[in-house]
Amino acid sequence: MEYEPSTGALAFVDAARWKTPTMLSWTLQQINTVLDAAQAVLEDGAACLRLPVEIVRKERAVGAVPLKPTVYEVLEDLAITVNTQLLAMPIPFCAFNGGADVFVDIGNKSLGLEALMSYVGASPHQVSALAGTLLPSALAFPISHPLTPASQP
Repeated sequence: MEYEPSTGALAFVDAARWKTPTMLSWTLQQINTVLDAAQAVLEDGAACLRLPVEIVRKERAVGAVPLKPTVYEVLEDLAITVNTQLLAMPIPFCAFNGGADVFVDIGNKSLGLEALMSYVGASPHQVSALAGTLLPSALAFPISHPLTPASQP
């Protein structure tokens, strides 16, 4: 979103202005292949853990939201299971434990940073990114299809 001076409000930015060429090349079929597979793993994993969940499906994400309280480690197990079972997907994704849910997003932090830097005209040495959580387990498992150019100076 960006500030729109004429209305004094935030407005959505057209995807073609901020998405990278890689992101724009992903087909709906590729996106749905990843999301369908991730949803199946989330459903199977939750069933194995006897954790009732609500599946939330979005345009470029799918998540499992527990219907009863659970511990962090159960959610972490679901996220790691998705990451390990979906290694051969056609496009990058990121499965993560949000603390109260587990979501699988199309893309990853590296691609997001690359898109942001391109949109705002920044170079890698001008950007700093922090992990979404400071727990050691969040840093121990690599994102799928890491993109190194965004992290190069």
